[in-house]
Amino acid sequence: MRYLLLTNHIWRELVTDELTKQGLYQWRQIFKGDVRLFEETPPEEYENYDIIHINLCTNDLPIIFHVKSILKNSSTKVIMNVDYAVEMWDRMFPDKRKFIQALSLPDLLFAVEPFQQKILTILSKRDVPLIPHPVDTKRLKQRVKKERGDIAFCLYHRYDTQQLIPSIIAQYSGLEPVMLGIGEGPLPRQIYVLSGGTVPYYSFLNILRMSRIAIEYYTIHSHCRFAGECACLRVPLVATSYSFFAREMFPFTTFHPDEIEKMMLTVKQLVENDAFYDRVVEYAWDKIEDYGWKASKERLLRHIE
Repeated sequence: MRYLLLTNHIWRELVTDELTKQGLYQWRQIFKGDVRLFEETPPEEYENYDIIHINLCTNDLPIIFHVKSILKNSSTKVIMNVDYAVEMWDRMFPDKRKFIQALSLPDLLFAVEPFQQKILTILSKRDVPLIPHPVDTKRLKQRVKKERGDIAFCLYHRYDTQQLIPSIIAQYSGLEPVMLGIGEGPLPRQIYVLSGGTVPYYSFLNILRMSRIAIEYYTIHSHCRFAGECACLRVPLVATSYSFFAREMFPFTTFHPDEIEKMMLTVKQLVENDAFYDRVVEYAWDKIEDYGWKASKERLLRHIE
């Protein structure tokens, strides 16, 4: 099937056939498809594709209205998910009526995590399947490193800028706390031995795969591709239950954000109890295949057809 991700902004570094960041752009690799700018794609070429995918965000709201006005009686399937966390939608879509109207337009509207699924179902008054973005399990699993350093890897994200609480959790592990992830500019170094915002993906993976444990403290609902990377690299993740993939892959080490004491005790248990450590990573190693390329492609096609 010919696949097109149609957008107003292309993350050029993600348009590759090599191992790259997990999430949205994995669909292009699965289908060996295209990513094209909306303004550079002639409408007469829409029907050259079997699937046109729109990742709805502020700048891409006009795309769904235009594409569906062109493809009125077409066999081309228009599929759409809504980007970012539900808690961010207020500022992303100030025109609520237009946003809700857009949800009625695609042939398939899908959610990438369960809370988003609930909200989209209520807003759109239609069935909204749960179809998380895929994980490149095969290539990530090839990067597992048996030798680990005394590192507690704390994830930073610019949309939920938690720094202090992950450091509190990390200190109970007795390991060296490192904070890396997605952020603007350098992060404070006072509480971490190493910290930084956006780093090259391979550098990110190299530090993660050398870590004994990982910590993610989200207070907004997230699909959480980080948990998929931890699962493939056999790094146990202690996280909040707001992270969907963390709940799926690491049910023994995922807690409500209020349960700080449990997180602190769990990182200590992971460091001191090898049997518990192995149980956690083995479960995640197997479970992540539910979201690998093969399973994800089958899940999407099942709902399209």
